Amino acid sequence: MRHFFLQWGDDVRLQKEIAEAFEKNAMEWLTKDLDKHKHYLTKVAFGRTIPPATIKDVDKTLAQFNADPGQSVRELYGVLKPSIERQMETIHKRGLALADKYNDGHITIEDKGIDSIIVQSETSANNTYTVSLSALTCTCPYYEKVKFAGMLCKHIFLADEILGDKYRNTQNKPAEAKVDNPQPERMDPVITDSSFCYGSQSLAKKERRGNPHIPSVIYYMLEGRGPEMAMYALNNNETLLLIGESGVGKSKLIHYLAQETNTPLLNACGHNEITVENLLGAMTVINGNTIWKYGILPEAMRRGYWLLLDEINSIDPGVTKVINELLDNRKITITVAGEPRLVKAHRNFRLVCTMNPPDSPIYKGIETMSFELMDRFDTVVYMDYLSSSAESRLIMETSGFSDEVVATKIVQFATTIRQAMRQGEIFATVTTRSLISFCRKAQHFDVRTAAETSILRKMSKADRDKASDIFNAIFR
Repeated sequence: MRHFFLQWGDDVRLQKEIAEAFEKNAMEWLTKDLDKHKHYLTKVAFGRTIPPATIKDVDKTLAQFNADPGQSVRELYGVLKPSIERQMETIHKRGLALADKYNDGHITIEDKGIDSIIVQSETSANNTYTVSLSALTCTCPYYEKVKFAGMLCKHIFLADEILGDKYRNTQNKPAEAKVDNPQPERMDPVITDSSFCYGSQSLAKKERRGNPHIPSVIYYMLEGRGPEMAMYALNNNETLLLIGESGVGKSKLIHYLAQETNTPLLNACGHNEITVENLLGAMTVINGNTIWKYGILPEAMRRGYWLLLDEINSIDPGVTKVINELLDNRKITITVAGEPRLVKAHRNFRLVCTMNPPDSPIYKGIETMSFELMDRFDTVVYMDYLSSSAESRLIMETSGFSDEVVATKIVQFATTIRQAMRQGEIFATVTTRSLISFCRKAQHFDVRTAAETSILRKMSKADRDKASDIFNAIFR
């Protein structure tokens, strides 16, 4: 995704528009009360981002404001531009943090069109702000304070992050007739000889060359913005963390993208017995010779493969510290026979990690990831189960089950249990892979037997009794 902020430094037209907006807004603002607003400008608006030398330059340019307002404001913009950019970068990061909260379901966004995007306040669920992506305005208090400088707020960056690509070029399109209860547009992947495309993102294909580490025969159904954001991270060399319930397709998404782009992929599943040597390597004896054998991490780095580390928060925190240097600098230092050896990541290397939600009661033996590790991931995407219609279609296509009515009830059964799990009523969930197994058995046995052997017998007696009641209510 190409954000508004990322265009700041390389779009001459945009730079000109920002300068003109500053000139117009600041001229009107300063004319009302020069002394009062000069103080606000230097002491409040930019906080600590404006150095003392710049304050002196501001005083100097505004000293001639009454004599030549136009020239004074133009010079003022030149003086403040570095501070404006620093402040905008900070606000942009806050907008991306809000996007993470949106993806995690902590705040809501209601899309009513490019000139009316309703964003929920992160501090109060009862407060909402209206963002316009065409005018780049917001009704929040912060924007009202800094709009004089042509600056934006975090809610504008949030709206652009989530919906910007959808509305990027719609300002000159003819208005479309309004439709009651419009359905969300389904995005389908586009596969060409040279690339794999989904939504706004595309991944270049590599020559296959028969590498045994390229996945094959992976069926996956893309839905929503999660896969699109994952592709953005892979395309832009960002470290990626996927968070979601068991069986939502976190790992399979990466296998699928590797398959469609002919990318070699190494995969390791995290557990509390993994050691630093498992990841980095160790001395080993081959044909009577003691040699160093690289572990899975430097092996992927050197060869330019993708590396998928599943359930990273099941690995001992002392072990995961070895990837901090990699996440910071795309390199790691390994000690071989007492000598440090630097391994730099190939330009095609990508690191993807997955984890189950640590606050869920059903996953035992996992820890909350430390902030120092979590903060080092460039992109964090929360993945949920497919929509009911998509999951029904998926389990039918992958299992060969053809009864659409029964498939819909099977998904309804799973969805109800998942909701009960999230409400703390059942300490178990139903994965999509379990539903596929359910459908395969349902072609040969009655649905009750298929449910028992695929899902219910995996639960504790208390949970099984509750799940059975749900099953009986749906399949009565």
